[in-house]
Amino acid sequence: MDEIERHVKDDRIDHFFFVDSVFNVPERHAAAILEEIIRRGLRIGWTAYVTPRSPNVELIGLMARSGCSGIELGIDGGAEATLASLRKGFSVDDIRTFARLAKAARLRTCCSLIFGAPDESAATLDQSFALMDEIAPDAVIAMVGVRIYPRAVCGGPHFAPGRSRLMPIPRPGLLPFGKA
Repeated sequence: MDEIERHVKDDRIDHFFFVDSVFNVPERHAAAILEEIIRRGLRIGWTAYVTPRSPNVELIGLMARSGCSGIELGIDGGAEATLASLRKGFSVDDIRTFARLAKAARLRTCCSLIFGAPDESAATLDQSFALMDEIAPDAVIAMVGVRIYPRAVCGGPHFAPGRSRLMPIPRPGLLPFGKA
């Protein structure tokens, strides 16, 4: 916190991005950082990568009070099957709840999606698109392809020797989040 305070005072920096894919895990650590921002009276804006695992209204409120202006949810997908195949550790309902709480706290929300997860299908893509329509984030970042490293713990026919480790989108030409 001393470093942030020094940049605020000496360099006039007033916005920070916490680049940690799970800023809010463990929650007690995140809360301690946010409480210290408030205690020191630092008037800063900040954003962070967060996980929707264990949505917590108190922590999201503390985020807003400490100057958070937006969050980036690295959800990677919006279908239960996709989240399970990626071992994300949270559910579609967790995403819905976190997005609702963030919106209520007036935090801008960006969701990151990755198309091409193991066992992804047209149906799971449609579920992800429907979830984005439902929760209406301020922005969506979508990437294509999941890189699977040779010794990664995963299974199934997609990862048989000799098969590509970059999974294609099941429906070429699909236009998510709106029609052409």
